[in-house]
Amino acid sequence: NIFAVRGGNTTGFYKYSISGNTWSPNPAQLPGAAGNGSAMIRNGSDSDIYVTQGGGGTGFYKYSVNTTYYTSGTHTSSVIDMAQISAPSTIDYTATTPSGTSLTVDVRAGNTATPDGTWTSYVTGVANGGSIAALSGYRYLQYRVNFSGDTLATPTLSDVTLNFSNYNNTNLVTLTSSKYDTMSTGNLITKVTWGGTGTSATELIKIQVRSAATVGGLDSAPWCGYADTVTCTGSNYFIETNNDVALPTSNPLRTGNDDQYFQYKVILTSGGTATPSLNSLTIQYVVNASPDFDPTYGNSGVSTSVSSTTGATWGKVSTSYSVRDADTASGTATPGVITPSFEYSLNGGSSWITISSSYLEATDVNNKAVGESSYATYSTTWDAVGQLGTNTYVTNAKIRVTANDNEPALNITRAASAAFTLDTKQPVVSAFTLDASSASIAVNVTASDDSNIKDYKLSNNADLSVDGLNASSGTWQTVDSTSLSLGIPWIFANSSTTAVHLVLRDIYGNTATTSATAIIAPTNIEIKDVSSQTLNTYREFITWTPTTNYSGAAFSKYQIYRSTDGTSYSLLNEITSSATNYYTDATVASSTTYYYKVRVIDTEGDASAYSGAVN
Repeated sequence: NIFAVRGGNTTGFYKYSISGNTWSPNPAQLPGAAGNGSAMIRNGSDSDIYVTQGGGGTGFYKYSVNTTYYTSGTHTSSVIDMAQISAPSTIDYTATTPSGTSLTVDVRAGNTATPDGTWTSYVTGVANGGSIAALSGYRYLQYRVNFSGDTLATPTLSDVTLNFSNYNNTNLVTLTSSKYDTMSTGNLITKVTWGGTGTSATELIKIQVRSAATVGGLDSAPWCGYADTVTCTGSNYFIETNNDVALPTSNPLRTGNDDQYFQYKVILTSGGTATPSLNSLTIQYVVNASPDFDPTYGNSGVSTSVSSTTGATWGKVSTSYSVRDADTASGTATPGVITPSFEYSLNGGSSWITISSSYLEATDVNNKAVGESSYATYSTTWDAVGQLGTNTYVTNAKIRVTANDNEPALNITRAASAAFTLDTKQPVVSAFTLDASSASIAVNVTASDDSNIKDYKLSNNADLSVDGLNASSGTWQTVDSTSLSLGIPWIFANSSTTAVHLVLRDIYGNTATTSATAIIAPTNIEIKDVSSQTLNTYREFITWTPTTNYSGAAFSKYQIYRSTDGTSYSLLNEITSSATNYYTDATVASSTTYYYKVRVIDTEGDASAYSGAVN
C-alpha cells in the first residue's frame, strides 16, 4: 500500500492498493488541513506514519497502520534441473523469524522433469547448511518452505542455495598410455593387473590393450579385451573379473610373436554421483622358447607302433618321442623338465581326442627331464582297447605328443606320428556249426578279421584246455590269414555233453570266443503203411518225437531222408514247423521196400544225428 495526503488546505488522507490499483480514503482523516509544505515521514521500523501540517500550521500528526498476517503458509519452488544424475550435499538459505514465528525447509528429488510417483518423499525440516546427501542419484530437485507465525508478524525468506556435485556420465573418460617397447619380438602378453578405488556397479574401470610388431603398427592395431578370441574386435574390455587373471591361450595377445610393442587404454565410467580412481596398472608379458621335438627322430620327433607279439604289451600302442627345451634352465615354472600329454586321432589328424591317463602306464604323464641342446627320448604305452572298446579299425590313426614347459606363454609344442593301423575289433565268427549226422561228427567254422587271424583253439572243455579226445584240442592252431574256413571231424566228450568251444585271436591280440552245441536227434520214429490196394494208392506214414533242445539257436526244419536199399539215402522233404512231427510219403510204388530216417537243423546250421531208420 501507498499512503498520501491530499494537501491544498484539506484534511484528505488516502491509501493506494498496488495489487488492486485502487485509491480509497483512510477511515481516519487529518485532524487539521494540510497545506503547502506538508510532509509524510516513516522510519521503516514500525507501522507509524508521521505528517507535518504545513501551510503555516504547527500541526504534527501520527497515523498508525495496522497489518494483519496469515498464521501459516507454504512456498514450493519450481523444479530445479541439475543437468544429469548428481550428488546433492547441503542447502543454504537466509531467513528472518521475528518473535512468535518460524520457518522450515523440505527438499525432494526425482528423475522426471515433472514430479510424479517416482520422486522421493520430502526430506523435512532441513536446517540452514543441513545435509541433503540422501537425495543423491537423481537429476531434479525441488524445495518447499513452510511459514508459521501470528497475525502481527511473519517470517521471511530472502534466498536459497542448493549445493551439489556431479561427474560426467555421458562421455567416457579415457587415458591412453605411451607406447611401450618390450625389446623382443617373441613377447606375449599374459596378464593385466590393476589397482583402483571407488568402483561400484556404475563406477567402473575398464582397460583395453593393443600390440604390434612395430611401433608404427600400433596406431592402426585394434584394441583388445579379455574375451576376444582369434582377432581383437575393439568392443571387449578387461573388467574387474579379469583383473590379475591369466589370459586364455586363444586371446590374440597370446597368439603369434608380434607383440614387441604394446599400449593400453583406461576407460573410467560414472553413474554421475561418484568416480572411480585408478592407482596402478601392470602389463605382464613373457619371452619364452617353446620345447621342440627332434626332426630326425621318427615322424617329426614321434614314432608309434602296435605290438603284434604275445606278451604284456600285445595289441597296445607304443609311442616314443625325442624332445628338448632350449631355455629350460632359465624357466620360472618347471625348469629342467617338460610335462607330456597325449592325444589320438582316428581320421588322419583332422580331429584329436585326449588319451586318458588311466589307459597309460603309471609314469607316462609325469614330468620328464630335458636338456637345452641334447634331445631326451621317452616312451608311452596306450591301452587302446581299454579306452576305445572292441569296435575300432582304421588305417590312418595317429598319436600326438604335447610337450609343455609350463611357462605363461609359448609353452607348448606338439608333434604327431605317422599314420598307422589301429585294430581293436574282434575277429568275426560268421558260422560255427556241428554236424552230427555225418559218419564222424563235423565241426565247421567260418571266420574273418580286418587284420590277420593269428590262430584258434577248439575244445570240449569250456576253459579250452586239452580234452583228451581230439588231437588238436586245447592247443593254438596257426591261421595267419584274414579269413578262416574250417571243417574237421570231432569227438564229443559223451552223449550228453555235446558242446564244442572256440576262441580265435588276430595278430593284435583281439579275441572272439563262442561255442556250439549239437542238437539231440529225433527219437521214437515209427512207420505205418496206409496204402490201399483196392484203390491202387500207396502211402507210407512216418512219425517221430519232436526235438526241443536248441542251445542259443532256434528250430529251423526237419529233414526226411528215404532209401530203397537202406544204404544210399536222399533228401525227401523238409518240414519247417517244429510241431509237425509226421510226414506222409505218397510217392511210393508197390512191391518196393522203403527206408526212412529224420534229422533236425537249427537256425545256426547245426545238424543233429539221424534218427534210427524204419522201413
